[in-house]
Amino acid sequence: MNDALLAAFEEELAILYERAEEFAVEFPGVAEQLGGLKRGTADPGIKALLEGAAFMAARVQLQLEAEFSTFTTEFLDQILPGHLEPVPSLALLAALPSAGSDADAAGRLVPAGSIAESTHRDAARGVACQFRLTSPIALWPLEITAAEYLPSAAAMQALGVGSGPQVVAGLKITLKRLAPGGGPEAKVRPIGELKLDDLVLHLVGQRAERDAIYEQLFARLSGIAVRYLNETGDPRAARLPASAVEQIGFSPDEALFPPDDRVSPGFALLREFFAFPDKYLGFRLTGLGAALCGVRADTIDLVFEFTEVAASLGARVSAKSFRLFAAPAVNLFEKRCDRIRLTADRHEHHVVPDRSALLEYEPHRILGVTAIFSGKADGAPVLPLHAPAAALDATGGKRGGSLTYTARRLPRRPTDQERRHGSAPAYRGTDLFLSLGGTAAEGLDAAPRELAVTALCSNRHLAGELGRVPGGGRMRLLGNSELPLDTIVGPSEPRESVVAGPPRPGGPQRGEILWRLIGFLSFNHTGLASPDPKAGAEALRAVLSLYADLSDVAAERRLRGILALCCRPVTRRLRRPDGFHGARGVEVTVTLDDAAFEGAGVMLLGAVLERFLADLSSVNSFTETVIETPARGVVKRWPPRSGTGPVL
Repeated sequence: MNDALLAAFEEELAILYERAEEFAVEFPGVAEQLGGLKRGTADPGIKALLEGAAFMAARVQLQLEAEFSTFTTEFLDQILPGHLEPVPSLALLAALPSAGSDADAAGRLVPAGSIAESTHRDAARGVACQFRLTSPIALWPLEITAAEYLPSAAAMQALGVGSGPQVVAGLKITLKRLAPGGGPEAKVRPIGELKLDDLVLHLVGQRAERDAIYEQLFARLSGIAVRYLNETGDPRAARLPASAVEQIGFSPDEALFPPDDRVSPGFALLREFFAFPDKYLGFRLTGLGAALCGVRADTIDLVFEFTEVAASLGARVSAKSFRLFAAPAVNLFEKRCDRIRLTADRHEHHVVPDRSALLEYEPHRILGVTAIFSGKADGAPVLPLHAPAAALDATGGKRGGSLTYTARRLPRRPTDQERRHGSAPAYRGTDLFLSLGGTAAEGLDAAPRELAVTALCSNRHLAGELGRVPGGGRMRLLGNSELPLDTIVGPSEPRESVVAGPPRPGGPQRGEILWRLIGFLSFNHTGLASPDPKAGAEALRAVLSLYADLSDVAAERRLRGILALCCRPVTRRLRRPDGFHGARGVEVTVTLDDAAFEGAGVMLLGAVLERFLADLSSVNSFTETVIETPARGVVKRWPPRSGTGPVL
């Protein structure tokens, strides 16, 4: 029995006995005819009657309480779409290309949206997990043969790349072109023949090491040199500006989850950062086409020059700290669910992706619903109840004359086997139910017979278990079995829906999360600015806590490490197409505690906050974000950025 139902039943039964005793005192004769109404002396029939009434009253009480959850979830799903969905398993996948060929000089592209399938299959149903790449992978006949961190100015000067006096440390990454065939007698080909302009590298290894490299690249970088040896063996270098190093993972085209116009891009960034921060830990090096033009060597050194030394790196950097040809992937894929047969005795209909594998698939989001009618070749589109007028016009529907649906997410019920043996996956997941409403369009007089549903689905708990299975991280691309992929980060454990899933140990309860989400609506009126820096930090922590996994002690400690948030108006000269103009904006200084971010670093959170804060600014204004710590002072000052992109 549900614990809440049992508590409500006992409460209602106690109230009934209390009222019965009051009745017996006032009307003792009638009470005696009924066999006594006291708890210990009541007639068995009267006792059963009271218990039945208490049970029904408890059910009604729980249903009334559930109406709050039903209303708020429907309401929040419209204004904060995606926030009530479970977080599927996420991973960082790397392609393993074979030895280069002449055709590889132009590169090969694995587009974003490609599906990678695990080579391991579920023992019970033979289901393979599918991951969708969220970023493209450009394949080149290159490999990283060495990498080292140079912690002194002398080591940098010895490279002969013309480093300035401000350079006190550096990072050297050695790239080698793979010869066609890959054998020892294969002909060496110049790296300058590659039509290579951009190169993406992901940081792998220990999180503390990756964050230290990330901070060096985006807070301490002064320039880049592409070093190689000419035909006589003398070192030569082509220079690139520090702006040639760009952040990855922030573009809308690289989003982990399906975008929604109702969600601000800044809040979408926060959600993805707390779900899978590894997607941002890397960089894109641009402008290589001009630097490599005419290079006859097959090996080059990418030398990054820094103005400060990161003592924590030392000898910990190696070729294994970087990975080429990698991209984030999410366990979400489009699937046609089994047809739903409509019956008059049901007002809700269970969306089942595959009846032969009930526990191996979980519907994540409805993409489309089509009503199937008897005797009709074509179906009619069924739109969400709150679909905008533009969606109705696009499908030919008419307001007041089209079929609509609402979706409700509920915790998955344990199977008979799980109840019998008491064994269930750590991730239980949810089930999705559709309710049909509205009327059929013109020409469709009969009620629909079936519903055809297309949904984004996940593999429920299976994807999170791949990391515990020998060989579970090996993947292959659907449609290209010759290109294997390896999992270098993850797959992560899926996270329950904040509303429908059972509360995690140490985490907030469902009702608390609902109230926090509703309270979040006041953020549009209150904002983050406050005369008291501590109050500003508290407001920022409240926003971030909606996305962080508070059952994780490290995540909670980092939130407490936000010490202050101070805002002050500033005036800057900004570059416009017609010249420089003065503009008024806000300088936002966020103070973070290094000790709270031990093992993670403050730079990555600062980079995400910089974009988030800029998204809150008005069109004709800007934000200038500063990240500082009590121990080190200013870590990074970003240039002014408006809500639509950088203005400097």
